[in-house]
Amino acid sequence: MPLMLKSASDNLISMKKTMTATEVARNFSAVLDAVASGDEIEITRGKVVVAVLIPDPQKKTVARMLEAFKERHAKYGPMDDETYAIYQEILEERHAPYNLVGGEFDRDPWER
Repeated sequence: MPLMLKSASDNLISMKKTMTATEVARNFSAVLDAVASGDEIEITRGKVVVAVLIPDPQKKTVARMLEAFKERHAKYGPMDDETYAIYQEILEERHAPYNLVGGEFDRDPWER
């Protein structure tokens, strides 16, 4: 993993990191992975911040979904049956590509 000059966090989900441009260039794949997982990275050149990489705010992550459910629960209380059904639909859609149902257990996984 790349060398971090400093890091700060106001919660356990997201970290703000500072890296030199050279470190970013040498570890670009790891930097992209960190940003994709929610980290914010400041890129410096000569101790001056020249850029900031931030995660896509529209990307739906489990952490954001969990945060939204916690906010909803705090505001409205427990889910009613209709909301719970919608929640279950979302989970089923997200997991559908990984579920083996409808005779899928009998097929050879190497055949297309």
